[in-house]
Amino acid sequence: MSFLRRLRRELGSVRQAFRSGRPLGVVRARRAARERRIADDAAALGCDPEEMRSAHDVRRGGVAVLATRFGPVHLRRQDTDLLAIRQVLVDREYDLAGLAQMDRLRAIYAAHLARGRRPVIIDAGANIGAASLWFASVFPDAAIVAVEPEPANAAIARLNLAALPHARLVEAAIGAAPGTVGLRTVENQGWAARTHRDTGGEGGIAVVTVPDLVAAVPQGRPFIVKVDIEGFESDLFDRNIAWVEQAAAIIVEPHDWMLPGAGTSQALQAALFGKGREVLISGENLIVI
Repeated sequence: MSFLRRLRRELGSVRQAFRSGRPLGVVRARRAARERRIADDAAALGCDPEEMRSAHDVRRGGVAVLATRFGPVHLRRQDTDLLAIRQVLVDREYDLAGLAQMDRLRAIYAAHLARGRRPVIIDAGANIGAASLWFASVFPDAAIVAVEPEPANAAIARLNLAALPHARLVEAAIGAAPGTVGLRTVENQGWAARTHRDTGGEGGIAVVTVPDLVAAVPQGRPFIVKVDIEGFESDLFDRNIAWVEQAAAIIVEPHDWMLPGAGTSQALQAALFGKGREVLISGENLIVI
């Protein structure tokens, strides 16, 4: 780092300490921690540290674009997008490479391709498409179907999936049966969007099903279904679950912690457990193989 840059940062620390009333040492430590986080994020994504620094700068607002090893990644600076990218692409919560079961998944993937079938990976609750980018890097010949009901999230996901040859975005909710849902959102919390059945049936967001998504892929076969839908898993796993037996792996984040007393995991427990499968834990997710 140049002398002038170090000087500017030191002056910035002094100004921040003066304005906030915090000790200068505390401000310096926080800035140093932020710089380490930026460097670590840039190294994990394979992008330029200055691009990453720009992405971290919430004061700038707007959309940042990172040139990463996963392709171009778009993110909103003032939303939860960077947190989602960090969770998936930096901390790698969907990385199955360290599991003994990964050999089994690779064998199933290869067998589908050898028989002229297309393995289908469904990214349910895609948010900005970070999980789709991850799975596309691991299983490049699989069809990726990203499902996201929140329009602003879907707009960023569409940008992030544009460079993936076998990926498409479905702007909808996912559930056990067709219908419509309403949407609850939180400002600047894109990953917190929640769906609920729209009993009025008018003006809602369409619901798609796993079988319909797979059927739309020529020679498609269920392979991996990733589910992070903020409690609506209570609907998805409630009925019409033949696809559960067909998928090689299901990765789901349960939300009993977020909705205590609502029983949002009861249907998925009945659908997934006691079926002779193996259950693993990665971050916030259950992995059922």
